[in-house]
Amino acid sequence: MESKTGDGAQEYPPTLDTKLICKILDINIKTCYKMFHDGTFPEVKSGRAYRVSRENFIDYLNKRRKDKSHD
Repeated sequence: MESKTGDGAQEYPPTLDTKLICKILDINIKTCYKMFHDGTFPEVKSGRAYRVSRENFIDYLNKRRKDKSHD
């Protein structure tokens, strides 16, 4: 699954769990948990599971894309 922004981003579920985030970003689970703990994603905990809203995830993707374009 490739990263989507704009109109295609609506294909993501309303909340993304760590497994899906890892798949989309091609990262391991430890890196994903670090991103929640360091504030990269606003933390939404459902029981013991970490989740991020689709809107916050898309914001992260857009910010990351802008940061890469300035390098």
